[in-house]
Amino acid sequence: MTELINLLYLMYKKPKDSHTEMLHTFQITKKIIPFITKENVKYICPRVGITPLMIAFGQYGDRWQADSYVFHKMLDLDCNESFSSRDNWTAAMVAFYKYGNHPKVDNKVLLRLLDKECDLTLAENSVFNSTNSTALIMALSKYGSNPRCDYKVLLKLLDKDCNPGHSNRDGITALIVAFYIYSKNPNYNPKVILKLLDKDCNPQASTTPPISTPTIWYAYICLCSSKISSVNCKILKKNVSFIV
Repeated sequence: MTELINLLYLMYKKPKDSHTEMLHTFQITKKIIPFITKENVKYICPRVGITPLMIAFGQYGDRWQADSYVFHKMLDLDCNESFSSRDNWTAAMVAFYKYGNHPKVDNKVLLRLLDKECDLTLAENSVFNSTNSTALIMALSKYGSNPRCDYKVLLKLLDKDCNPGHSNRDGITALIVAFYIYSKNPNYNPKVILKLLDKDCNPQASTTPPISTPTIWYAYICLCSSKISSVNCKILKKNVSFIV
């Protein structure tokens, strides 16, 4: 493995107190930057099949003191952003799932990632605790719950081929997550749900038993919460099943 990957893996175990974590993160950041080179960022770990960019979003991006300059420098290079691991994880999935939930997330990093050739159609299929979710579902559930979430990032994601109708192992779709989680965000923008409704977003979906809840139930919660007359009009035009 490269020195870059070895350094990123040092972020896996967090120190017990916040002061030590801060010092540790600053020290590792200083060491990481010189190793962000054209050769190092293209490296793929042979055993698990992951890239430095995935590790950076997953391990380094989970630290409160993470410096977005690390991600920008990696994205300046060809960093195998379209590569998928053996479990079908991609850099975009990890970015939205881990870094997207960061209290100081840099939205420009996510926008730059989406400017690259990312495969957003895949659903992860991990050996342990897999939900079989797509980058879009992760974006609306994790990044979409972050108060720093920028609707422009989500709109850009929806401009791509992002498999909007996919339902994960729990029967959850991007539309359900948008209604149930993203709509509660203080920075919520109805343009996101409206754009999602214009796509083949599987509005008839229901979560899997033992509690089978239809999409319309989540839509009702969202619509009753206030702000969404435009979405209300749109959802009424959709063929959504009423399952009781």
